[in-house]
Amino acid sequence: MSFSFGFSIGADELDDELDIPTDSLRQLDIKGEHEHPEASSSTVPYAEVPLSELLGTLPPLLSYTPVVVPLSSSKGRTATLLRRDLFDARFQILNQDEDVDPDAPEESVDKEGTGTGKGKGKGKEVFVDEQSDLVKGVYEGGLKTWECSLDLVDCLDQRGFTLDAVDNTSFVRGTSVLEVGCGTAIPTCAVFARLLNEIARDPTPEDAPKPKKTRIHVQDYNKQVLQLITFPNLLLTYAQHFLLPAAAAATESKAPDADEEPTEPATDDSSTRPGELEVSPEFLDSFESFLARENIDLRFFEGDWAGMDKAIRAGGDDDELYDLVLTSETVYSVPSLGPLIDLLEAATTRADFSGGAGGGGTGSSCLVACKRIYFGVGGGELEFRRRVEERGAQVESVWGEGEGKGKNSGVGRTVLSVRWSKRSKKEVL
Repeated sequence: MSFSFGFSIGADELDDELDIPTDSLRQLDIKGEHEHPEASSSTVPYAEVPLSELLGTLPPLLSYTPVVVPLSSSKGRTATLLRRDLFDARFQILNQDEDVDPDAPEESVDKEGTGTGKGKGKGKEVFVDEQSDLVKGVYEGGLKTWECSLDLVDCLDQRGFTLDAVDNTSFVRGTSVLEVGCGTAIPTCAVFARLLNEIARDPTPEDAPKPKKTRIHVQDYNKQVLQLITFPNLLLTYAQHFLLPAAAAATESKAPDADEEPTEPATDDSSTRPGELEVSPEFLDSFESFLARENIDLRFFEGDWAGMDKAIRAGGDDDELYDLVLTSETVYSVPSLGPLIDLLEAATTRADFSGGAGGGGTGSSCLVACKRIYFGVGGGELEFRRRVEERGAQVESVWGEGEGKGKNSGVGRTVLSVRWSKRSKKEVL
């Protein structure tokens, strides 16, 4: 099954797609069984997208479908995260186009395909109707839930980032996390869910001093992906933990009286059913207040990797680096490996790190989920590993089965842990 940015598959297919195990997902099959089109050259400049701007683009309702991720640490265990439906995002775009003045002049389309925001919305139509999962210089596949991102959720669970946070360890609270090429940001949603559970166990009182800052940062090539999918998914994760469970509990049937005939036990779990979230002003106020009270720095970045790499290096401050860096399905293109590796190294190069994020005092963690090879392009695990090791980094397969680590059914997949050698500021700059 193939999905293009033109939303060519139906809602029923999308719902089915999200509930099957990762071994059965074949979302990278674009032109043929395992072909992949040429990746784009960088044309979108790096920039931060303010949270206030993302809040202003939300519709009144978000339609979602749960993503059920099988966890290999224990038979039958799963992680359930909420993801905005693609047909709902498409519906939002169509509604925005209908609100445009039909007599206004057509806008000019920039290299992002987003236009100037004036006229007939033709820029957005170009952006969402491209009949490919990758469009050179325009779109990098961010609307799809790629299978390796689910592998990364499983890997995080194995490394201590269990979503239920049953112990008293703060793996996320007070640390810094970055997802590169986030798209639907399912791994970040898993980390955010862990953070929410840590906070729920020990919330900060209203009048108490702020706790240590927690940074959750995400980057995608396209601003529109951040608006339509990434931020809504993080908002749904917040609602899943602080709003939707209470709503579900309120609708539970009461137990029958002693003289009543017992009914069949309920087998329908509301956490695994599609639904809608009302995005009310009160809900958004509670979300922003929560971020402020718990000192959570939630930030979004668009554009090319080279721009973000330069911004991080220009900062020159170890406090602005990250304890945990995540990326999945980003090593498919040989031409883009250089900028990607530059960014991963710039974001995680740190000596003497101690504290959370599973670091254990040995340094920042950089996890790269990928396929063994991307046919027709040349990218994949081997080329990425070769280039990283040339820089003196240590690479280890940390997810999967057997000595080689990874999944070998279909196109092989793995999660790599990359540890960068200590470098002086002069060498980094």
